[in-house]
Amino acid sequence: MAKNVVHHDRTKHIEIKYHFIRELIYSGLIRVKKIATKTNPADIFTKVVPVGKLQEALEVLRVTEN
Repeated sequence: MAKNVVHHDRTKHIEIKYHFIRELIYSGLIRVKKIATKTNPADIFTKVVPVGKLQEALEVLRVTEN
C-alpha cells in the first residue's frame, strides 16, 4: 500500500501514519526495498533462527556483550 495508491473499499479508513509514510516514499526521502529472509538481521526478533544466523545477525546489528 505504501507504493501503490490504488483505492479499495477496504482501504477507506487507513490511519494517518500510513499516509505520512506514503508521502515520504513518494517524495523520495525514504525507499522501501525487499530484504530476503536469508540476509534479514531483524528475523531474530520475529522467529526462531539457527545459532549461526543469530550470531551473524548480532554482528550486523552491532550487539555486544558489554
